[in-house]
Amino acid sequence: MKHIYIIFASLILLASTGCSHNDVVQEETLAVSISPIKYIIETITCGDFKIEVLVPDGASPETFSPAASQMTGIEKSRILFTSGRLDFEQKLVKRISNSATQIIDLSKGIEVRSGTCSHVHDSDGHSHGIDPHIWTSPKQLKIMASNAHDAIMAAFPDSVKYDSAYMQLCSKLDAVSDKVTNQITSSGIDAFIIYHPALTYYAADYGLEQISLEKEGKEPSAVHMEAVIRLANELHITKLLYQRQFPEEIVMSVAKDMKAEPVEIDPLGENIVDEILRITDIITGQ
Repeated sequence: MKHIYIIFASLILLASTGCSHNDVVQEETLAVSISPIKYIIETITCGDFKIEVLVPDGASPETFSPAASQMTGIEKSRILFTSGRLDFEQKLVKRISNSATQIIDLSKGIEVRSGTCSHVHDSDGHSHGIDPHIWTSPKQLKIMASNAHDAIMAAFPDSVKYDSAYMQLCSKLDAVSDKVTNQITSSGIDAFIIYHPALTYYAADYGLEQISLEKEGKEPSAVHMEAVIRLANELHITKLLYQRQFPEEIVMSVAKDMKAEPVEIDPLGENIVDEILRITDIITGQ
């Protein structure tokens, strides 16, 4: 219990120290592929820049393609930060490779995991079966933050406050990771069911089994749904996690058969740290 109080005290301290207030936004624009990356960049740069997010709120990165106006904006941005693992990012990098925009792949140093949603393809269009959702775990977010910090400090070497903000972000991510570990351990929960397997890295880092309805990027077959429903009953899982980007009618139907509560999550939301904590509360029943 004392350890948990220390974690919360650390989070409060971090919230109160942060970047110094700055009403002036730099003229230069930075771009990010998805909203969770905006959280990292905005935190490190203390809100000094206008940050363009490519995938709009509510859209799915799996089906996203940037509009012509977005392409113009990207090419005017000094840096584009990507997760490095989404299919549309791979195509985008090829399209802007001759522009002045610096492209930063935040997945550098992360051990990628295989997954049933295959979004990354080689030049012949063959799927490698790599799960792209690296931003759903505090441990992987810390590596992404390190890569972002290196690029930001290289571009703006005189910004001492960015270095300080980065260190505070790392401390916050460590505290969140400890809280997730303690909460899952004390709950005794070892599995959860989700429609789209977006929590692969989260599950692997914190000792959980992710059971997904969607298989290989496709809607679940009747046979697979029956198997998941049977497993849910055996494991006494009472919640079905889903994202709003995926078909709600199927989720609701399966949840009814499982006698489970459908719960919407948003791993593509901008405040990814708060969402990870909320997801942990949902999974552990707190």
